[in-house]
Amino acid sequence: RALRKQVDARTKALASEKEALREREEDLRESQRIAHVGSWRLDVASNQVVWSDELYKMYGFDPELPPPPYTEHQKLFTPESWNKLSVALQTTRETGTPYDLELETLQADGSHGWMWVHGMAVLNASGVSIGLRGVAQDITERKRTEEKIRESNEYLENLITYANVPIIVWDMQFRITRFNHAFEQITGRSADEVKGEPIEILFPSAQVEKSMVLIKETLKGERWQDIEINIQHRDGSVRTVLWNSATIHGADGNIPIAIIAQGYDITERKQAEEEKKKLTIQLYQAQKMEAIGTLAGGIAHDFNNILGAILGYAEMIRDDCPTNSIVAHDIDQVIKAGNRAKELVKQILAFSRQSEATKLPVQPAPIITEAIKMLRASLPTTITIEQDIDSEAGVILADPTQIHQILMNLGTNAFHAMEINGGTLTISLHKKTLHQEDLGNEKHMRPGHFVQFSIKDTGVGIAPEILNRIFDPYFTTKEVGKGTGMGLAMVHGIVQSYGGSITCNSQLGKGTIFQIMLPVEETDFLLETEPTELIPVGREHILLVDDEEMLIELSKVMLERLGYRVTTRTSSIEALTTFRNQPKSFDLMITDQTMPGLTGVDLARLMLQIRPDLPIILCTGYSTLISGEKAKSLGIKGFALKPLTKKDMGILIRK
Repeated sequence: RALRKQVDARTKALASEKEALREREEDLRESQRIAHVGSWRLDVASNQVVWSDELYKMYGFDPELPPPPYTEHQKLFTPESWNKLSVALQTTRETGTPYDLELETLQADGSHGWMWVHGMAVLNASGVSIGLRGVAQDITERKRTEEKIRESNEYLENLITYANVPIIVWDMQFRITRFNHAFEQITGRSADEVKGEPIEILFPSAQVEKSMVLIKETLKGERWQDIEINIQHRDGSVRTVLWNSATIHGADGNIPIAIIAQGYDITERKQAEEEKKKLTIQLYQAQKMEAIGTLAGGIAHDFNNILGAILGYAEMIRDDCPTNSIVAHDIDQVIKAGNRAKELVKQILAFSRQSEATKLPVQPAPIITEAIKMLRASLPTTITIEQDIDSEAGVILADPTQIHQILMNLGTNAFHAMEINGGTLTISLHKKTLHQEDLGNEKHMRPGHFVQFSIKDTGVGIAPEILNRIFDPYFTTKEVGKGTGMGLAMVHGIVQSYGGSITCNSQLGKGTIFQIMLPVEETDFLLETEPTELIPVGREHILLVDDEEMLIELSKVMLERLGYRVTTRTSSIEALTTFRNQPKSFDLMITDQTMPGLTGVDLARLMLQIRPDLPIILCTGYSTLISGEKAKSLGIKGFALKPLTKKDMGILIRK
């Protein structure tokens, strides 16, 4: 009985252990199923393999059938994987070293899969390998995911590398990590060359600080949208690039790890915009010049009539004054001012028509001295003018009006430079001899004698970066209303047309000096002097026609003082009637061009039909319809621009 009890207890214990073992095996199978992990064992002596249920599933075999013998396992792997496994198994059997491999499998249905295998040797008590065992895990999904990621990364890599849009990536220390082909073209640098370099190597040296300020904004997560940052090409040229950026974050989505930016090279577009802007400004300037010409033409006639009256009456007063009297001196000044006004009108008309300047042999010293007086009147007392003018500096071929214009332009620029703090304006004129080595890059000049004209100020100076642009048309740093950028360009053009040169030296805070070299004309010229001969007189009968009563009265007195008999008419219709009634009684007709009813040309044409031999002088203050050549072709003997002095009129009548 006692023995039976022991047997029953032992049986019960064995049953319990068996149940526990079954549960453990079930747990193991379930764990392997959940983890896609299978186990295996190889008996070397029998060459038999034992698989767990999960391993059957991995290979796609029926679990009711025994696994294939080891010699047929080669069919379960791709050739490359089987070679790796065979080497690992042999090494483990010989050395006992475990192995870990990722192998590509060939499943029963012909599909491919991947498994991770870990194996080790089974040793007997003597340490001799009697078999192998291990575990395997299905990693097919992981490998497929990795492949997709690899393909995606490769796609993105190619997308970035070969995109037409320049793309660059830098890390949080501003080191370049990516740089595609399009960016290589902008910079002339290869991706290998710049990788790992600080991004600032891409920027023009003068713009590094400004560019890095913008770059650092990306650290704050600031996203760029159409930000312009210039890039310097290896050859030194600068490209204008429009940037857009985004921040790349780490796996947690919060910490930024890099910045990716794409750029658009807009250099040509910017250049086109600048060219369009210049053309627009030029069109505006052309329209403005056309408006000036229209305005000048509109006022020239009336203004010249007024000047004619001023000069005419002043000359008659001068004739009536005792020589060397105070009144005579004062009237001389009025006449001089009137002549300056007359030349000014001519200058405005010539400038608005952009006509070619007439170059004459002139002494520049008197012109500059007179211009300095005018400049002095326009400058505040805070600016001192010092002059050193050599009256014998030499004779040059030039338009006196343009010489005057050069000084006024450069003097006005100097004034603006000293406008706030005042200063000293120094103007000098001297003769200078230049040799070949002195000419430098001025290829159009020849060695010889020159007139050196200098204008120096003590103003704010010109910044070095814009010094080489000051002669560009329409380039100006002045605020609106202070200049159009045409002054220096015009001066440069005048000087070049005279075969001379103009240079500028300047220091910020210390002032600027312009030096102009104009070639001396070596030929002996007889410079114009005031004629001392008497004004020619006559006794003929003149028909004088002008719709301005003041000019009619003035001209009648002037002509009568020269000895002529004068009949006046203020209407061209009345003048024609008078002439038709007595065509033989007049020796000459003087007529204005712009009159109501009949113009001077129309009146002359009708009179010449009656009497072809009639001498006619046509006068005009300004006209786009008539010129000396056209008047001559119509049979008109004389053509004159108002205002006319008594001397001019007397000479023209006798001619």
